[in-house]
This record gives sequence, C-alpha cells and structure tokens, in this order.
Amino acid sequence: MSERSGPPPATRPHGRRAPASGFTILELLVALVAVTLISALSMWAYFARPEVTLDNATLLLARDMRIAQNRAVLLRRPVYLAFAKDGDGYRVYDDADDDAPPSRQGFERVERHYGRDAIFQGVRILHFGLATLDRITFPPDGREPPAGRIMLSYGDETRTLEIEVGTGRILLADRASGRNAWDL
Repeated sequence: MSERSGPPPATRPHGRRAPASGFTILELLVALVAVTLISALSMWAYFARPEVTLDNATLLLARDMRIAQNRAVLLRRPVYLAFAKDGDGYRVYDDADDDAPPSRQGFERVERHYGRDAIFQGVRILHFGLATLDRITFPPDGREPPAGRIMLSYGDETRTLEIEVGTGRILLADRASGRNAWDL
C-alpha cells in the first residue's frame, strides 16, 4: 500500500479517469497570437492619429531645444540645433562634437530622423521662421536664442513652437486660437 497525498483522482463509472481540464499549448499559443495582433493594430491606430504623433514630435523638439539651451550654458560655448534640409529631423551639437565620443561629458547625443523613427514617420519641419536659418544657435552666456517660430506638420495638421522675444521661453501655440497656450 503506497501513501498518496491529496484526494484520489476523479473516476467515472467503470473505473475510467475524468479528462483533465485546462489549456493545451496550442490553445495558449493561439490566444497569445490573437492578443499580440490586437495590440499591434491598436498601437498603430493610436499613433497614426495626427494629434498624438504631432503633439509628441512637437514636445520632443521643445525638450531637445531646452537640452540645447542648458548644454550651451553648462559647456560655456555655443550649441546648435541644426535642421535637416528636407525637414525630416534635426540634431543638437557643439563645435567639439565632431571629434568627441557620443556621450562626452554626460550629454546624450540628440539626433532625430522622423523617417527612421517609426512613430514619427510622416512628421515634417516646415521651412519658415527659424527653420529657414538651417540652425538655431544657443549662446553660452544664457542669453536668449533668436526669437521666432518653428512649424511641424503631419497630414493636414500643424503645430507651432515659438521662442519668445525677451525671455527665450519655448512656447507651444494653441491650435484653435493661435495664442501661446503652453510654456514648455
């Protein structure tokens, strides 16, 4: 007589065991594939909306402009935000960047290419205002960069970033009224 822990297995009449309940590996894989497909499609649909993609691209540009301003003051030399000629992105650099390692002095290398970045594909920097200069120079003494506007577009929608005269604050223009709504 052997000792067993737990209740005896369920049996049917004539001594047969009841079938085990649960999922097979195949059923589990089918469920995982279905969840993955639904997730992928919903993420694509979410980021395909202009208000999501364009707002995020605009906020990222504003953040990168703030990084450039801070970097110029900390390094005590001019830092530039250069726009790609085709409006497909930008990069932040200083005069020592060409021969420096990517993370010199703890600064991340800021380089955006909207055509390469899947979630920003289709975003363009329109060439007027500050973008016609090909680059913005952030001075090392903390003075404000040149005042002006940068417009980003995606589909039929646009967003405008402004560098305010006198303060150098970066503002996101309100979509509906054209007023400066958010200080970034």
